[in-house]
Amino acid sequence: MSDWVTIQSYMYPNEASLAKAKLESLGIDCFLQDELTTQVVSGFSNAMGGARLQVRSDRYQEAKDILIEGGLLKDETIHILNSDDYEDETICPFCQSENIDSMVRPKGISILIFYLLRIVFIFNRVDRCNDCAKEWKFKKLKKTNT
Repeated sequence: MSDWVTIQSYMYPNEASLAKAKLESLGIDCFLQDELTTQVVSGFSNAMGGARLQVRSDRYQEAKDILIEGGLLKDETIHILNSDDYEDETICPFCQSENIDSMVRPKGISILIFYLLRIVFIFNRVDRCNDCAKEWKFKKLKKTNT
């Protein structure tokens, strides 16, 4: 028997119920941890970690793919692409759309520095396609001789 793993935490139990219903309709066993607690004490939902949708570990990837495809879970993957492989960095490398935005995000260490020193100076540039919703960043990757 496999263990239960959290696939997503939801601040609002109604969002979690939609995702749960989708998975159950496709025959995937799942349950909501702390669903009733977040309904009764909604002000502390984030502090408790929200309502956690859990699935069996052996069906995790299948459930995640279903929720992403159904728009109930955002794909948080930021793809790292070799900038030498792409001539035009102004189009989406996945769907070739020109409808992209560049976002500047602080690196993890800069968040710590901000809280300690109130200075933010380390940022990452991430590109996002508004059509296919994928995120990526280009880096100069070293070529390996294989």
